[in-house]
Amino acid sequence: MERNESPPSLLGTHPSCRTTRVDEAEESVARYLNSHELVRTDDDFSLVHNVVDIGSVKLHYIDYGGAVQVNPAPQGSAFYLVQVPLTGAMSIEMARRDAVSVSQGGAVASMVGIADSPMIYGARTPRLAVQVPANTLRQGQARV
Repeated sequence: MERNESPPSLLGTHPSCRTTRVDEAEESVARYLNSHELVRTDDDFSLVHNVVDIGSVKLHYIDYGGAVQVNPAPQGSAFYLVQVPLTGAMSIEMARRDAVSVSQGGAVASMVGIADSPMIYGARTPRLAVQVPANTLRQGQARV
């Protein structure tokens, strides 16, 4: 590895997007998650988005490089998103609840797609995210 190359990212064999453009980042992430507004909150920005399908569940590695705020658009279909920051810190404003903040090694689950839940990611906060459709979770609960 050359000195100026970055280390390999998790799920690196399943790339979705690499970009320094906010519009391309919004489009890439929206293809798998949902429409959203992406707001840079510092000058550093470089998206790495890897994703792998495991049946109806998707596993994402997302790193925006710099600090960002993601404002999801409400949509008709809902899913749960379990996010685990690998470094750094993030917070999610839960609808009708206080904000939930987690840092490296913590995890937060939220329902996305029904309510407006802004998400704030600090600089250098790469994370793994497990996306589970709400109906898949309900079907699993019914079997228990």
